[in-house]
Amino acid sequence: LKLQFLYLIGHPHTIGWMSGDGGMQPAKHLVQYVVVREDLGKKLEWPAGAVIAQCCHASSAAIWENMADEATQAYLHPDNIKSMHKVVLKCKNLNQLCTLSEALKASAVPHHLWQELPEDIPTALATKPVFKEDVAPLFKKMQLYRDAVGAPKAKPVEAKPDASAA
Repeated sequence: LKLQFLYLIGHPHTIGWMSGDGGMQPAKHLVQYVVVREDLGKKLEWPAGAVIAQCCHASSAAIWENMADEATQAYLHPDNIKSMHKVVLKCKNLNQLCTLSEALKASAVPHHLWQELPEDIPTALATKPVFKEDVAPLFKKMQLYRDAVGAPKAKPVEAKPDASAA
């Protein structure tokens, strides 16, 4: 079955592949995985902003390095720009991050392992936008990164006041 091009369908995170005979393959969900080391904040006491910046660097680098990729282009399509789907996960330490990077390489999953400079230490990694269904098993040992480093749980954000109601 020869795949010709991406076709955006319905849900902004859903991509269907159009086959050579004009039929659609099952829809898949594009997502970018970002994984950051939990020990940066907890053990090494990096500020929350510095830890978040590592995720941003890895994400930007992974997308930039894969700009020619069809899935990356679909992920960045103007119709999808307000609904990008990222999954931010945590790993325990440098060893676990490097082990994940090696597993991604072995599975041919394009990703960027971000190295913070001038320290030259790996801090986070991000995949190019990938089909969740294809790579989720590689991330099964990771947990969602839920709380800001060293910060109390965030209070719910209040909605902006409606300007027209005034």
